[in-house]
Amino acid sequence: MINISGVSPNDDFLQIIKLIYLTDDYIYPEMCGNDYEYFEELMLYLLNTDSIFSHKNISLAKFDGKIIGLALAFTNNQKIPSFSQDIKFEVRDCYKMVMDIYFNKILDELQPDFVYVNNLIVDHENRKSGVGYALIRYVQKIAGKKKIVLDCLEDNASAIALYKKCGFIVTDKFEGFSGDADSPVLCLRLETMGNDNC
Repeated sequence: MINISGVSPNDDFLQIIKLIYLTDDYIYPEMCGNDYEYFEELMLYLLNTDSIFSHKNISLAKFDGKIIGLALAFTNNQKIPSFSQDIKFEVRDCYKMVMDIYFNKILDELQPDFVYVNNLIVDHENRKSGVGYALIRYVQKIAGKKKIVLDCLEDNASAIALYKKCGFIVTDKFEGFSGDADSPVLCLRLETMGNDNC
């Protein structure tokens, strides 16, 4: 049976980080300069901050205790991560650039009382088994009456079908972040209400 819950201190943070990285072919590789070890170190820190990347914003899907999927969702009253003076790693320019160009833009555009689903992923072995549906339903339950917003690549037909099944409608089409101004990606913005048709 699939169990959906928040993150606990005993959860496998390295698996959580791996799934976050795999949710987007553009944002996270660009954020760490294609250096996965740096991404891991960065995210181990960020998951424990009071920011959009806080582990408190993550919902996990587990099967037999193993993490098989996650959703990361935040509101506009949360912030870009900041760093304490005692961090043991360099905050690279690639990280700062993605925060400035991508995440700050999301927070600036996010209306009060909206919930933004930044990441939704199910591992390859468990796709098409209802895990993504269960994660969206859980986010909708947590959101209550707040509007839920997410962005999706236009060519990701299976994800779009799932979101539409859960009551999302397409509200915009735009050029998304690809890390390469000469090769933009086309994205759709989708919206629904919490506790909607899912």
